[in-house]
Amino acid sequence: WDVSDLLCDRMVRSLSTATSSSNAALLALGAGAAVGLAWAIAKRWRTLRSVQHIPGPPHSFILGALPTMRASPSWFSERHRFVTKLHQDYGPVAKVVLPAGRGVAVYVYEPSQVLQSIFHNAKAFPQRPLGIMADLPNGLLALRDEAKWKAHRQAMVPALSTAALREYQPKIQRRAEELCHLLGQRADRGTTGAEVHKPMAAATLDVIGDVGFGTDLAALRDSEVGSSEYVDAGEDLMFGFIRSVMMPWPVARVVRALPHALLPGFRKRLERGKAKYTNLARTLYDREQAQKAGGGEAARHSFISALSRAHLPFEEARDEIITLLLAGHETTANTVCWALHLLAEHPEAQARVCKETEGVEPLGYDAAVKLTYTRCVFYEALRLYPTVPTVARHAAEPTELCGVQVPAGVTVVYGVAAAAKSPAEWGPDALDFRPDRHLDDAAGAPDTRWNPFGGGPRKCIGYKLAELEAVTFLATILRRFDVLPPGPEAGAHPPAEVTDITLGPKEGLRLRLRPRGVLV
Repeated sequence: WDVSDLLCDRMVRSLSTATSSSNAALLALGAGAAVGLAWAIAKRWRTLRSVQHIPGPPHSFILGALPTMRASPSWFSERHRFVTKLHQDYGPVAKVVLPAGRGVAVYVYEPSQVLQSIFHNAKAFPQRPLGIMADLPNGLLALRDEAKWKAHRQAMVPALSTAALREYQPKIQRRAEELCHLLGQRADRGTTGAEVHKPMAAATLDVIGDVGFGTDLAALRDSEVGSSEYVDAGEDLMFGFIRSVMMPWPVARVVRALPHALLPGFRKRLERGKAKYTNLARTLYDREQAQKAGGGEAARHSFISALSRAHLPFEEARDEIITLLLAGHETTANTVCWALHLLAEHPEAQARVCKETEGVEPLGYDAAVKLTYTRCVFYEALRLYPTVPTVARHAAEPTELCGVQVPAGVTVVYGVAAAAKSPAEWGPDALDFRPDRHLDDAAGAPDTRWNPFGGGPRKCIGYKLAELEAVTFLATILRRFDVLPPGPEAGAHPPAEVTDITLGPKEGLRLRLRPRGVLV
C-alpha cells in the first residue's frame, strides 16, 4: 500500500486545497489513482497467497476476516479471549486477514521458544508495525527510526536507574498515602464497596507527573470531586486510537485528513485527548528549557531532565512525554487493581502480605525491594491479567515459528495472555492464583515463559519503576485496610474485563475496604 498511500495523500491534499481543476489534471489524477489501486490489489493478492498455508478464520479480499471477527462478541473488547479461542480453533500458528491496507496478522502461541525469536531476533523482528502505531505518539513504544530510538532510550536510562528509583521512592510513598486517605473517605461500611479503579489511575498518573516531570497533575485531587481531566483525556486518546486501528488503512488516512467538523465521534475523542496532552507536554518542555536558559539546576533524576540533556527538539520530546505519561500510569493502575481483587478473593494470601509489611515504616526503597511475597502477588496478578495481552512485531524477513514458515511483511502477534495461562508451561493449576510460583522472579531471575514486559532490546524500559510502584501501593493499602469482595448488589463479580490498549476492569472495580482493626 505504499504507492496507494502516497496517492491517497496527494488526492486528499488536492481536494482540500484546489479551487478549480482542469480536465488534464483530473485525467492525471484519475490515472494515478488507477495505477495506485492496481498496485494495491496486486500487493494484497501476493500477501494473501504467501500465507495461504497458515490456517485461520474465513476472509474476503477486501474486508478480510472482519465479518467473522465482528460475529464474535469478544473480538474487540476482549481481544485476549478472542486470541485464545483463535488458537484453540486453528492451532499454535493462525492468521487473521485484516481489512484492506492492514495486511495480515499471524498469531503465534508457543511460549518459551517463540518468545526468544520474537523479542531477541532484532533482524527478523526489528520493530512494531507501522499501521498499528500510526496514531500514537512517536515515542519509545512506536519509534521506528532505529538511530533515534537508540538515542532516546539511552537518554532515558539514567532516569530509570536504581539510583533514580531510590530517589523517587518517597514521592511514590506519598502518593500512595494520599490514595489511602481518599479511599478511607470513600470506604463503604455496607456491602457495595468503594470504586477503586478511577482513583488508582489518578494516583499512578500523579506519580509519573511527580517523579518524571516535577509537576503536580492533581489527578487524584480532581477525582475527589469528579474525574481527572488528564485521566479522561488519556481514555479519549486510547478509545479513538483502538477504533482507528480497525479501519482499512486508506480509509483511516482519509478520515485523518477530514476537517474537524466532519470527523467521526471516536476520531474527535482521539484528537481532543491528543491536544490535551500536547499542551501539557509544551508546558513541561518550555518550563524545563526556561530553567536551563536561566542557569537553574535541573533535577538530578527525572524524565524531563533526561530528555533535556539529550537536546531533543520539542516534537521528539513531546512524543516521549506523552508516551511516558500514558504508558507509565494505566498499566500500573490496572495491575494493582487486579491484585487487590485477587487478594480480596484469597484472604490467606492477603494475610501473608499484611504480615510481610507489618511494622515496615517508612516504606523506603530498601524496605520495598525486600517485600518478596508482595512482589510475587504483583507478578501473579500480571500473569492472570496481563496488562498487554498481545505483542505485535513487524516481520522484516521470512522466518520459521513453531515449524510454520512465516513470510516477510506480515505482522506477527504473540499471545502473552495465552502463554501466561498455558497448562503446558504453568502446570494443571495454571488458572489458579498462586503467588509462590514467582519466588524466583521476585528474587531477580526473569521468567522467560511469558515475559510480561517484553524482551530483547525493546523490553519495557520502565518495568522496574512499575514493579516498585505496584509493591509500594499494595503494601501501603494493605497496611491500612482489610480488602473484601463486594456483595452481589454491587454488580458483576468477578469484574468484567475489557481490552482497549491494556487489560483493565470494564466497569471499574468495587471493593469493600475495612480499616484495619475495625470489627464488623
